[in-house]
Amino acid sequence: MCSAKGVTGYAVGVQAKVDDVTAALLVGDKMDSVKISAVSKLGCGVTGAAEAQYKVRNGDLRLTAGASGKMHNGHAAKVVVSSTGCVSSSYSGELAKGVAATVCLQVDQQVRGRGGRGRGAWGLQSQTIGSYWM
Repeated sequence: MCSAKGVTGYAVGVQAKVDDVTAALLVGDKMDSVKISAVSKLGCGVTGAAEAQYKVRNGDLRLTAGASGKMHNGHAAKVVVSSTGCVSSSYSGELAKGVAATVCLQVDQQVRGRGGRGRGAWGLQSQTIGSYWM
């Protein structure tokens, strides 16, 4: 980023691909943030990914892992889990000819509901119907 005071932020990264694995390293936020990630084809139409992000100044480490896949019927599923207490998933596919829908579910432990427990959200989206979120 540039401003009237000069360069205020920058990031340096490197990425490599070996066979079915793509890995990346990114250093940013004035050398305060380090992010390492990897994506790999796991077989049978499934792809897995993982990421670690470390903030040097405050020692905060966040981990995220997920997988997505396409099924034999053309439908797709995805799930992501984070060390912050967030789990999200989605399932999408064609219900009938010309009617595609996606169902999503997310539970986040940082969003507190009644009784101090984490709250969840769910939704249904269709290209022909519209969207509905709880």
